[in-house]
Amino acid sequence: MTDQGVLVRRADGRFDQDVNRARYISHLKEERKRSPRSEADTAFTAAKTRLIELRVKEKERSLIPLDEAVDHMERLIGLFLTNMSGMAARCASDLATRRKIDQVVYETRLAISEAANKLADEAGEPPVQDDAA
Repeated sequence: MTDQGVLVRRADGRFDQDVNRARYISHLKEERKRSPRSEADTAFTAAKTRLIELRVKEKERSLIPLDEAVDHMERLIGLFLTNMSGMAARCASDLATRRKIDQVVYETRLAISEAANKLADEAGEPPVQDDAA
């Protein structure tokens, strides 16, 4: 190590432990930086950290902000229901056909509502509180 210049002797031929300890640690750090394996280890550690962060966010349900997702879903459902409710007037001019279309729309909305409630029950969601009461 003295031949490589890592460790140095004092004028009296002995080694200064504090100085040489610091030089040796610096030498090890430099070798680690130059090692291709350390680059691979660093990349692997960064990828593993990112994967763990994603898993934690997924478990927290914050991978996609929940409020934003719910807002988008409510807008789309509102648009869907509004357009379904006006379907009878757009599709038929006679009253009997309109009533049949309205009945099918009502039944479809009811089926969607029941399916959504079933999914919520399976997920352990609490029942929706009616604010009108």
